[in-house]
Amino acid sequence: MIDLKALRDEPQRFRQGAVDKGTNGQLVDDLLASDKCLRATLTEREQLGAQKNRISKQIGALAGRLAKADASARPTLEAEMRQLREQPSQIKQRESELAQQVKDLQSERDRLWFQVPQPAIS
Repeated sequence: MIDLKALRDEPQRFRQGAVDKGTNGQLVDDLLASDKCLRATLTEREQLGAQKNRISKQIGALAGRLAKADASARPTLEAEMRQLREQPSQIKQRESELAQQVKDLQSERDRLWFQVPQPAIS
């Protein structure tokens, strides 16, 4: 199996290697595109996790403020709390979608990865 980092760094070398071994050089471009999409999806999933953590901290801080708030400030703080509590469920839904995308993209990337031949040593 080829080194993906090397492929990202020197795609032309791998394209030429594929052509030299009778394989379509487009396979390298397809693998790079699939890998790029997978990496972007993983990044988005990580960002959503970080966002969920930030929201949890905000909820905790807001709960503390709400406990100490006087009656005039409570309705505004409670509305803000409701808004914050809705966000994690939306994030979880998107995370679920991304998890399926990651699974599909990894499968496609791996399928392509195994087809790209090692280039000749120069």
